[in-house]
Amino acid sequence: MVVTRCEVAQRKTAIPATVIGAALVMLASGSAQEAIARGRVSQGDIAQCADSPKAEAAVAACTRLYEDGGLDNRNKAIALGNRGAAYKLMGRYDEALADLDIAVKLDASNPQYWCQRADLRVKKQQFAEAIADYSAALDKVPNYTWAFRGRGQAYLSQGNAKLALADLNEALRAKPDDFNLTHLRGRANSQAQNYDAAIVDFTQTLNSKAAANLLPSERAIILSQRGFARLKLGRTADAKADVDEALRIAPKSAFSLAVSGLIEEELGHKADAASLYARAIALEPDLESARRGLERTKQTEAAATPPPPAPAAAPPGPPPAAKAEATSKPIAEAGKGPAAELCARYIPGVGKTVLVACAK
Repeated sequence: MVVTRCEVAQRKTAIPATVIGAALVMLASGSAQEAIARGRVSQGDIAQCADSPKAEAAVAACTRLYEDGGLDNRNKAIALGNRGAAYKLMGRYDEALADLDIAVKLDASNPQYWCQRADLRVKKQQFAEAIADYSAALDKVPNYTWAFRGRGQAYLSQGNAKLALADLNEALRAKPDDFNLTHLRGRANSQAQNYDAAIVDFTQTLNSKAAANLLPSERAIILSQRGFARLKLGRTADAKADVDEALRIAPKSAFSLAVSGLIEEELGHKADAASLYARAIALEPDLESARRGLERTKQTEAAATPPPPAPAAAPPGPPPAAKAEATSKPIAEAGKGPAAELCARYIPGVGKTVLVACAK
């Protein structure tokens, strides 16, 4: 099968697709064949629109095809779908969305256009609209893996771990060894506080063949995600081993530094924890878990500082009024470590999993 531009675009984004739509290069019948015969559509434009390595060239070729006037609605939709995919590769999301809006109207039966538009809406953090598009694609093809995966990620971004898990499990039934799907489910399980299941997913991800292609910073994030899940289960030694390995291969991973700080804080090593939190904040000033951790360690340090020497005894006099008991206490109460206050959450604005205060 010829690789279409839509397939290429999906391989380069966070949501890969199982494409069922036809490619322009495969349409040599009906209106496309007639247009070619009349010299109004060139084979070169068809090939460039479908599979040019240069997005700019694809946009130009797809534009010529769409504006030709000799193609029927189905072929026009394919031209716009391919141009939209090229625009997406260029980061021109509004133009891509405009193309996919028209493509959906021209050929509403093709689930690929619904999923392409949904992917773009996820990019723009329009999660409710994206979920509606993925659902429309599933109305057309009930077992469409691309739609289950995309909708699951959109639910995850909304914080709806339960629905995200349902969709990701459906996608994994079709592709049980898929690296990205397994990692996504691990994040969803962690967000749902299914920490044992999250550890299984992260371990499978790290042991998969595809993991060999990860950058050190990417592997460090997955190791730290697993370390956090292990810490939540009280497996501090295993958690520390994961995060130590993460920092060995990616010393400037702010997320890994924050989780390492959390582990050291759980172990009672407040000074080490404070140093790790400070390093994480230097890399990512808005990292909530590191800021909260640094505040906790400072508060604990202040509470542990011995009071100054008492002044010389005053002459006898009436007893002083009783002072109110101090109410300031460290955030981490006895028997309840700081990890209990934090949960993993994917934050779309940050574009990554972070540790935030658990929802009450």
